[in-house]
Formats: sequence, C-alpha cells, structure tokens
Amino acid sequence: MVKSRCRRLIALSWLVWLALCAPALANVPCSVPFTLTNGTTADATQVMANYNALIACFSNTAAAGANSDITSLNALTSPIPPVSGGSNVFLATGSTGGAVNAQTIASTTPTGFALSANFSVYAKIGLTNTGPTTLTVASAATTNVFKQAPGGPVALTGGELQTGDVALFVFDGTQFELMNPHIQQGGFSGPAATIASAATTDIASTGSHYINITGAVTITNFGNTLAGQTSFPRYLVTLNGSQVNFNNTNCATTGGCIATPGSVNFTTSASGEKVILHYLGQGSNTGAGAGNWLIESVPRSISGIGRLVTNPQIFTSAGANTYTPTVGMLFAEVECMGAGGAGGGTTTAAGGLCGGGGGAAGYVRGLFSAATIGASQTVTIGTGGTGVSGATGNAGGNTTFGALMTANGGSGGLVGTATSNCTAGGAGGSASGGFAQFVGTAGGIGINNNTVSSWGSWVLRERWCNPEGSVLLLEHRRQQCDRIWRRWWWRR
Repeated sequence: MVKSRCRRLIALSWLVWLALCAPALANVPCSVPFTLTNGTTADATQVMANYNALIACFSNTAAAGANSDITSLNALTSPIPPVSGGSNVFLATGSTGGAVNAQTIASTTPTGFALSANFSVYAKIGLTNTGPTTLTVASAATTNVFKQAPGGPVALTGGELQTGDVALFVFDGTQFELMNPHIQQGGFSGPAATIASAATTDIASTGSHYINITGAVTITNFGNTLAGQTSFPRYLVTLNGSQVNFNNTNCATTGGCIATPGSVNFTTSASGEKVILHYLGQGSNTGAGAGNWLIESVPRSISGIGRLVTNPQIFTSAGANTYTPTVGMLFAEVECMGAGGAGGGTTTAAGGLCGGGGGAAGYVRGLFSAATIGASQTVTIGTGGTGVSGATGNAGGNTTFGALMTANGGSGGLVGTATSNCTAGGAGGSASGGFAQFVGTAGGIGINNNTVSSWGSWVLRERWCNPEGSVLLLEHRRQQCDRIWRRWWWRR
C-alpha cells in the first residue's frame, strides 16, 4: 500500500516537472508554491498545492478551437497571416519615399505584405506625384498605381498623391488602386490667397485655387510651378487693374504661356473682375491661340475680350464696301437689308389719281465662320429706288454680303392713270443665303395726287426705316452664338 502511494507521488512529481520545465504555451507564465527536490520523499500536501496552482494557471489560457477567449495579441511574437484569420490591412511604418512617380514603402505593420488580391496598405504620402506612378511595398514587386474612373481603373496623371495626405492602396490582383485620390474639395471657397501682379505671376505657388491678384502690372506669364500637373487645373482669379497679354512664346520650355479669347490683350477694372484660368499643361503649344494657361471665362465688361470682338459695324454707304475681319474674330453674324422701291407717279394732275407705294426690301440674317469669310468680303449696299414722274417707280437696289447673302430691293409702285385710278404697290423684295430670310411687304395704294415717293412699306419691327440698303455686322469670339441667335430668332 505504501509502495503504491509512493509510486503515484513520484508520477505526479514527474508531471509537475514536465509542466515547469517544458516551454509554456502562448507564453502563459505559471508558478508553483513548492519546489520538489529529487531524492527526497514528496509530501502529498505540497504536491497537491503545486497541482492546484497549475490547474488555476492553465485555466487562464485560451480554449482550444473557435472561441472568444483571446482578447489581446500583444504577446504574439509573429503576426497571424490572413489565411489563418489575420488581417489583410497593413500600415506603413513611415511616409512613402523613393521618387515622386516611383514611390516606396520600406516596411509595414504587421509584416508579411504580399501582392495578393484585396491586400491593402495605408501610408502617409511623402512625395507629390506628377504623372503615372508606381509603388513598391517592402519586398513585394514594383506595381502600377491606378485610380478609379467611370470606365474602370486608369493610370494616375499627377496630383493625386499630395505630400501629407494619408492614402489607401488596395491590390486588385493586377495593380494597386488608389481609393482616395487627392481632390479639390471646396477649392473656390474661403478667403482668397493674395499675390501681387508681376510680369510672371506664379499663381500656383499660392497653394490655392481661389486667388486675388493685386496691382496693375502687365502679366505675360502665369508661371510653371505646376510642371504638368493637370488633375485639378481650374483657378478662380480676381484681377484688379492688371493687363493680361496673350503669350505663346516658349510654351514647351519656359512654360506659363497665356491663351486669351481671340488671342488679344485685355485690361481689367481696378475694382476687380473675376476670370477662370485653366492650366493646360506644359507642351508644344506654339500655334495661334495656344498656351499653358487658358483664359476660359471672363465677364463681358472686360475691355477687349467680351463676346464681341468689336462694336457692331454698320455699312450704309451705297455701292461697294469692303469688310475685313478683325483679328480674333471666330464667327460673324451678318444682317442685310435691301433698298426700298420708289412709289409710282401719275400720268395726269387730275384729281383722284394716285400711284402705288414702293415695295419693302428683303431681309436676311446669317452666321459665318472666319474660315468661310476668308480674308475679306465685298459688301454692296443697294440704293433706294427713284421715283419717275408719270411712270412706275424704280426698284430698290440689292444689298449683298459677298456671294454668301443677298437681300433684294423692293419693286417700284405702279403708275396711276386715268383708267386705273389708285394702283397697287410694288412687290416686296426677296432674300437668299443665311439661316433666316424675310420677304418685304408689298407697297400700299398711294394716297397723294401726282406724288413721287422713294419710301417703301416696312416690315420687321420698323428697325430699318431707311430707303437705302444696309448691313449690320457683329463679330463673335464664340461658336455658341449660332445657337443663341437661332433660339432668339425662332422665338419671335
């Protein structure tokens, strides 16, 4: 009996020794109240105390299998990989390095990043990119960075990664997708950044898209700080008396060139006028109207750059005239009116006789591009019809705009005779060309005896009360004037 008890105590001692000498699982620290020495008789009380201490310690370890026992992983010496239930989200241990368009992340927490689908990494950006960009994470292969677009992921173009931003990169199985590219949130709101006008006014150096330029120095260059970044290219700029000059010199090398509507210089009011600047990028912009910066929107009040290139031009001198387009004209809107016909006379002074009134001239309106008009057009103004005593009045002359439009003169009124009494008026003139043509109203029945009249009847709002022909010409800088005038015309 004694021998059997001793054997059990010895076996239990071996278990305690194994528990104390074997490596602790999961780094759980355990201790026992008594130390048992080889070669001595073990006391049952001490053995049970050690046993109970081990049971209490092991009860604090995680249970086997799926459970919620684990509440902290601080004791792990290596991360749990995603395949074993660990996270596939990694954090860069520092800002991105490398080059602006070939950025790197030296290491991550946890370690073990791999180019596996849906693995992602957060990183603080250390360099602002200027074009297509790659990313190398730890020891993984260098990989392209794309951004999301309506048609699917596309390469970066510059400006999506801004120094100081925190970016999320997700590997989609082919490339990294930048989930939060830098955007211009509220770029036109808040207080404006102020910069003094100078020959080279580098507006991008202000760091704002809402800019106030002070002073009246002539500006010929808006700077090249952006160096090709075109992701967020528009700037709202207030000019306070500065003159802005068209400049397309050395655009591909020096940069900062300015393209203005119609390629003209313009001056702003000292009270302040706003324009929209669009950065086009640094390229071989050497043609007419080209530049790194485009003046995209301006108020009509700005001198020399509104919708119209010049004030309306009116031709009224009878005979041939020459229209030469103004520099910067893109489209010309032209109105032509022929000359009115003369009233008819009477064959006798007897009472009750009267000739017909002369017919009104035709009217035509057209819109033509600079290419269609060419270097110049001949403008011919028709002469008003002359009356003839005792005969039908002469017709009015035709007014033409080259071969593009013709407004024919009205016909003369018929002669009044003893047998015809008061005769009918002359027919109205027709028109051709352009996009809207109107026939003049026929002349009315004359009311005066033996009277000769060079005035015809009138149509179209009595705007051209003139027996002679005429041409009104408006030179536009914008193509949309075609739609504007067509809507204007057909509403009436």
